[in-house]
Amino acid sequence: MSAPSNPLALAKQGAITSFLNGAFTSLRPALSAHDKQVLDQHLTQLREYETSVTTRMMSSATPTTGCGAPSAATVPPDAEDGSESQPFSKFIMQTISIAFNCNMNRVATVSFGYPGGGGVGGLRMPWLTYNKASFDDPLHFVSHNNGNAALVAKYALMNQWIISQMALLMDLLKAIPTATGTMLDDTVIYLTNRHGDGNGHTNYVLPAIIGGGGGGYFKSARNVVLGKTSPTDVPISIGRSMGVDIPTFPLPSFNGVACPSANGPYASTTELTQIKA
Repeated sequence: MSAPSNPLALAKQGAITSFLNGAFTSLRPALSAHDKQVLDQHLTQLREYETSVTTRMMSSATPTTGCGAPSAATVPPDAEDGSESQPFSKFIMQTISIAFNCNMNRVATVSFGYPGGGGVGGLRMPWLTYNKASFDDPLHFVSHNNGNAALVAKYALMNQWIISQMALLMDLLKAIPTATGTMLDDTVIYLTNRHGDGNGHTNYVLPAIIGGGGGGYFKSARNVVLGKTSPTDVPISIGRSMGVDIPTFPLPSFNGVACPSANGPYASTTELTQIKA
């Protein structure tokens, strides 16, 4: 590991746990077998806690000042016209980077959209402009564009903004140093769309972007055009980049509950070797 960014805090943490370990060890010979078992359980929990805190202090860029919640002051509490999405997205990306940096969480999911699509509802981006004029067409509506040139152009602008939010998260993670590089180097970000073409709700030619290095598992800075490929190959690849052996996706069952999609048309047992380093 690299040198801790807050050695004083790390030293204090070590002194406290060392004292408790020493006290429990000296007390152990005088205890009954049952009490020794209880004490051993406490010592195990103490070691797990110490390891977790030490890892966080060693890997966090600013463990004492960088683990607070980001400010939501710029997010309008009552806006319902779509204007709230821009500052709220930034708030979410900052929250994710802080959670990863401070070892509060290791997985995050963000969905750009909400129920009520079609002609009147859905995610709007009124800060964008088309032909020098702002527009508030909902994302769902422009995805069903039927080839209309204006709607296709607006759909492209809206998707470009969504991709820019992925770039924002990547920049935030890249600014966090770790023992092996940056937090981005050890992270996998997967951006995709549920349909290839909104007009027909098709499930082929699905767009996908993988960001981050996955600890060196993936080869970056490439545009790969694949032939017929199951979209579930990507989750298998991401899982294996994290050291998880995923023999098939979807799994036949989870927690004793059978998965009806396990034998479906998109089930797969392979990963995308084309994106590996």
